[in-house]
Amino acid sequence: MGNKIKSSEVNRIASKIKRYLYYEKKITPRLLIKHNEAFDLFLKDQNLTCVGSKKVFLIKLNNSGENSVLSKRAIRKPRKEKREGYSKYKDYLQSDEWQEVRKRVFLERGRRCERCGKDLENKIADVHHKTYENLFNEKLEDLEVLCRPCHQEEHKDKRHSKEKKKLSFEQRCEMLKTTKGRRKLRKAGYKVSGAENNI
Repeated sequence: MGNKIKSSEVNRIASKIKRYLYYEKKITPRLLIKHNEAFDLFLKDQNLTCVGSKKVFLIKLNNSGENSVLSKRAIRKPRKEKREGYSKYKDYLQSDEWQEVRKRVFLERGRRCERCGKDLENKIADVHHKTYENLFNEKLEDLEVLCRPCHQEEHKDKRHSKEKKKLSFEQRCEMLKTTKGRRKLRKAGYKVSGAENNI
């Protein structure tokens, strides 16, 4: 490696260390710290003793692959766990139990869309929950056979069935100040062109 230390290598290690410190809540995102300060915090956190130059020590440690933090290609924020009920429902739809329920519905009603009457003998047929009250223990009357377009239309209607929120003029003016607020106004069905009198 010689006596020269590449600044790009130091910067790469520093960014890894800063990312690690941020995700471990040792530093806040708005806190700008120098490389040396980050190196000190990291060495203290990992119980490492450095002899000589910190930069040289960390580059050697990075190249050796001995340190679990530095050997990772990138330290990413851990993903949030999905809602328990939602993941349970998704697992249920993949289960043999649900496949048995589907077969019973098809045997009783046949493979014909109950909305548009389309024959689904050699096509994709969905079994739709009319209600989720008896979820995981459905009665046959809680379910219906639908073609894919009718099923998508059914869920689309439910997603967009919320009534338009009545917002006061002051609320709308306040929402216009931020991008997020303008986006919410558009979703709520208001015209947003930047001018307050247009909403």
